[in-house]
Amino acid sequence: MNCKSITIINVLILLLILTAGCITVPSQATPVENETSEFSNLFTPGIYDKGSYRTPPGVEGQIIFPVEWRFDLENSTGFAKVERRNATESRVPVFVANLSETGLISLKITAPAGKDIQVHLDPDTDVPNGMSVQLQQDTVNVSAGDTVFVYLEMNVDANATNTDAVSLILLSTEDGWKLGSWCQMLTSTDSHIPQL
Repeated sequence: MNCKSITIINVLILLLILTAGCITVPSQATPVENETSEFSNLFTPGIYDKGSYRTPPGVEGQIIFPVEWRFDLENSTGFAKVERRNATESRVPVFVANLSETGLISLKITAPAGKDIQVHLDPDTDVPNGMSVQLQQDTVNVSAGDTVFVYLEMNVDANATNTDAVSLILLSTEDGWKLGSWCQMLTSTDSHIPQL
């Protein structure tokens, strides 16, 4: 073997060692009999149930995230439907918007004990074409150890087309920590509304 082959093999071995335990293979999904949507294969149980965590550049080692937040479905208003997908699929929230009114998605945001945080909606938030979301206030201040409830306004254009299967709502702190949660956003006229 030449030096180039040995180097490539060493790099591959190093990559396997570094990623050991970091990659998990989800358990085999149970097909959903009643789902006719072309997106049904995207809703493998558990795949979207966990948040999308992003650290600031240069952060390594054991990480304790300085922001936690969740959807508060019981206090979300202005929608034709607000529910989670059924138990055989990911339990992501589904927001079915009325074309004529602004939906208010309630969020529960918690700061860690010992650190005040300022939270805003991150520009990398991903929602379907023709829809927009914004926090009712540009920046949310949360005192150390406290929990606050805020509203995310969801507006829909009259001719919105919903081509995205899932959306990512991403909140950021002033120092670059990001936590996103997955949901599905549809209009009441959309043909992709799942059975809830």
